[in-house]
Amino acid sequence: MVNGRFRCIGSTQHLKSKFGQGYTLMMKIKNADEHGASSVVRKIQHFVETTFSGSVLKDVHQGLIHFHLTDLSLRLGKVFGIAERMRASFGVEDYSITQTTLEQVFISFAQSQVEPDDVRQVTCTGLCSSMRRCVCCCMFPQQIPSIPNSPIVDC
Repeated sequence: MVNGRFRCIGSTQHLKSKFGQGYTLMMKIKNADEHGASSVVRKIQHFVETTFSGSVLKDVHQGLIHFHLTDLSLRLGKVFGIAERMRASFGVEDYSITQTTLEQVFISFAQSQVEPDDVRQVTCTGLCSSMRRCVCCCMFPQQIPSIPNSPIVDC
């Protein structure tokens, strides 16, 4: 629920497929302690950003590179094929490709939450007046703006 409205329902896989935002690509570089590791990271970053439009480098730490692939049209098989080629070309020791987690889906819903003071500014449709609850104005007793002389609706 976000601002008193039910936003999603379904199995874990259904929610991740419908509301997920791409894939996570994690790569571990061979010999990450060597001095040339930063140039390998730059090459991998350039390759990923040009191959997967909208990709975002999230983190680089001790030879582990974390990308977020935001292109929703990507097919998992294509991503694995490209990752295998990168494994041979760039000296990638290991990699993983995962869907957006359910936690990330719920966090994206939570980010769309607005403060209670801002909810009052939502324009009411008046369709909820028959229920004696205002579900589109949410949480505050008020008149329905779209219906002149309407009663105060107790949320």
